[in-house]
Amino acid sequence: MGVAGLECGDGPGEIPLYECNALEALYDRTNGDDWDNGDGWLDTSNPCNWYGVTCTDGSSGNVKRLDLDGNNLSGSLPTQLSNLSNLQRLHVQHNQLDSSFPDQIVHIPALRMVSINNNDIRGTLPDDLDQLTNLRFL
Repeated sequence: MGVAGLECGDGPGEIPLYECNALEALYDRTNGDDWDNGDGWLDTSNPCNWYGVTCTDGSSGNVKRLDLDGNNLSGSLPTQLSNLSNLQRLHVQHNQLDSSFPDQIVHIPALRMVSINNNDIRGTLPDDLDQLTNLRFL
């Protein structure tokens, strides 16, 4: 996967390539072409400038927030989200996500807040949710 012919996550001041790949998978798995606001997504090589993405050091570092609530996401969250190990907040409420609860979030140790309400998420919470010792809001 490439970002419009650019090498995402390769240059100085950019996020690691594995985080960039996780964001690209999110875009693909949630029908990013149909999002209400996809400004910058897959158009630039620096995901820290993409709509809804906040990084630890502004325009570089690691992804720390995803704020895509009410943005017409549909489909399911990708397993690659677990590669965002510094992600603290995941806000994807008020969309059309239609899968089981995303088990991969238990592998994101920095996660503090998860907002996935008002989707068609079904099933049970993962048994190992207690691994998220920083989680304060679900």
